[in-house]
Amino acid sequence: METHEITDLLHAWQLDLNEGWHDLVPQIYDHLRVLAHRQARSESQFQTTELLHETLIKLEGQDRVKWMDRNHFYAVAATLMRRILIDQARQRTANRRGAGAEHLPLDPNESSQPLNDQTLIGLESALIDLKNVDPQLAKIVDLRVFAGFTLEETAQIMQCSTSRIKREWEIARIWLFDYMSS
Repeated sequence: METHEITDLLHAWQLDLNEGWHDLVPQIYDHLRVLAHRQARSESQFQTTELLHETLIKLEGQDRVKWMDRNHFYAVAATLMRRILIDQARQRTANRRGAGAEHLPLDPNESSQPLNDQTLIGLESALIDLKNVDPQLAKIVDLRVFAGFTLEETAQIMQCSTSRIKREWEIARIWLFDYMSS
């Protein structure tokens, strides 16, 4: 579906929360499923469909967001998916804290191995601290690692050049490596 058509449906949904949502879901479902698959593969406890449906429930409740466009919507969806995964990891590790750090694959194409709960929570903590230092770098990490967007897709969402995203992605990776190593 064309970008402007989804944007129009998003705006219609803002005007009529019930009817607009039901028109929008069939148009976004497949793309959200791809996002959910990218994120669920990093989390061994979640299935793609389960994560997708949890996200749809949370998205439907987003009645105060002013949707700018399709990219804004998908970025919010990816963030919600990340939060769902983090909440689940926190619940599972609430009673069993421990060591066991592992290699942190910051490139979504680097590994299909799922992250363990401790690593996922550590990465979330690092992302929160990075957001305090540089919100743009944190958003790039969020889009690349958790949503699985390519450099080009991230540049489009962030509305800047791919070369800039590539430079900032490298800076963020170094920052996160140092953070997670300490």
